[in-house]
Amino acid sequence: MKIKTGEKGLSTIPSINLTLKGEKDKSEAYTLKSLDNQRKLFQENQTDEFIIPSKYYIGPIKSLQLSSNNQLDKWFIENIIMRDIDQGKVYLHFLFFFHSKFYLI
Repeated sequence: MKIKTGEKGLSTIPSINLTLKGEKDKSEAYTLKSLDNQRKLFQENQTDEFIIPSKYYIGPIKSLQLSSNNQLDKWFIENIIMRDIDQGKVYLHFLFFFHSKFYLI
C-alpha cells in the first residue's frame, strides 16, 4: 500500500490505523508503521509504503477507514494505491483532508 501526502503533511507523527472493508468481510485494524521504523511518515509531498498482512481474504476492497486516537492537524492525502498481491488487483483512491477519522467509499 502507498499513501501519497500532498501539500499539507503532518507536523507530528500520530498513530494512524487502517481498516479495510471487502465484499466478504472486514479486516482488523492495522497500525501504519514505517518499514524500517525510522522514517518520519506522512510528510509534505512524500509517498509512504506499507505492507498490510491479512489472516484471511476479505474479498475485493469496497472501502477503507483511516483513524487516529490522537488529535491531528489537517492532513491532505493526495492518493492511496493498494495492491492485492494474491488476487493481482490494484485499487486507486483519491482523498482530500483527513482529521481524526475518515471513511472512503
